[in-house]
Amino acid sequence: MPKQPRRIDPQESPRHLLGAALRHWRHEVRNIDLRELAERAYVDFSQIAKWERAERPAPTDAITRIDTELQAGGHLIALHALVTELENLRIRQEQPTREVDMAQFDDQRRRLLQTLTALGVASATTALEPIRHALASSLPNAAQYAVSDWEEIAVEHSHTYLVTHPAEVLRDLSVDVASLQYAIKNSESEPTARALCAVGAHMTMLMAMALGGLDMRRDARNWWRVARHMADDAEKASLRAWVRGFEAMSSLYRQRPLHVVLTMTDEAIEIAGDDPDPSVLEAMATRAQALSAMGRLREAERVLHQMEPIFEKQPSISPYEDINCGLWAETALLHTRAWVYAHAGSPAADDALDAALAAYPPDMRRQAVQIKLLQAVSLVLNGNITEAVEHARSTMEALPSTQRTTSLKKGAHDVLLLIPESESNRPPVKEYRDFLTLPAAQN
Repeated sequence: MPKQPRRIDPQESPRHLLGAALRHWRHEVRNIDLRELAERAYVDFSQIAKWERAERPAPTDAITRIDTELQAGGHLIALHALVTELENLRIRQEQPTREVDMAQFDDQRRRLLQTLTALGVASATTALEPIRHALASSLPNAAQYAVSDWEEIAVEHSHTYLVTHPAEVLRDLSVDVASLQYAIKNSESEPTARALCAVGAHMTMLMAMALGGLDMRRDARNWWRVARHMADDAEKASLRAWVRGFEAMSSLYRQRPLHVVLTMTDEAIEIAGDDPDPSVLEAMATRAQALSAMGRLREAERVLHQMEPIFEKQPSISPYEDINCGLWAETALLHTRAWVYAHAGSPAADDALDAALAAYPPDMRRQAVQIKLLQAVSLVLNGNITEAVEHARSTMEALPSTQRTTSLKKGAHDVLLLIPESESNRPPVKEYRDFLTLPAAQN
């Protein structure tokens, strides 16, 4: 006889009420087990169990997906919003003596929510900018929420970033960053403040990546600066190397000069020290890719070999755990190899590309498209021009326009830029060039 789950008392707290409702809809109404719901809602099953037991706060985006999968008609979403508001009210009432201008903070939060609702992104940054300044100036002071709760929130945002359009990521993430500002500013001990700064480095890095994905380079650059400063203030070498590694990779995709990118990777690798953990792997991956782009394949391969023993230090992890300090998914390693060999026009590219493509789960569509565009790059460099542009075009056409981020558009243009000038007037190439210049709504 299967073991019955422990009863949840909905009267114990608002969070327990939400947990009981979640359990009721999952177990009694829909008769779905934790693992099945987790797979359908793209979350870890252990997180759902913690939310049901009221051990952790549940993020808004996860509750929204769960409500959809359970066909709860918005009941869980509405209850989650109410519980969140009640908890925020309780926290404010418990801290009447804080020397914080709450009126100013609430006004910032209100402006942020109003502008991010529609996220005509240019106007959204008007609200984001004062939040960025406030967060950058708040290092460090004291915690509103438990550090572990904030770490859970950051992990959820990392997962969402991998499967959701950057504009949607930005909406929810911005609100949590604003709340984290308040938590850091009101920390009561230096160790707690530094731990929250580590979470802040993670979340502001995601902000920078989301803004970069929307081609908002200036704003992204500002948020990268904040992420670096927060990582430095957390005083963790692995975190400092990790943030700088992702910034270097972002710079590579934004087409900054390759020697600048290599300098950024040098800094990250030096910070990581002589016995680094997997936090350094993003910087090393960036270095390998930059060297390949410079025609220095043997050096790039040496970096790939150096990465392997560091990668082996960690347990096997899910692709969804990739953007977390100290972890680096196998999909990232396979993607790096594919990039290096594709841009070198190497015979090893085909196998590397096939392995990378097979590793991604179905909902990681953008990452799979990146690999398919690398296949087109490899085809161009091996002289298969017509096949390359047809493959690149069909790949982009199959992707909804709302998923065509800046990185993917750059990947599609890279295929065109690699075509020799002598081949540029061939009809398939001209058609591909025209396709890339069409507004998204038309292609």
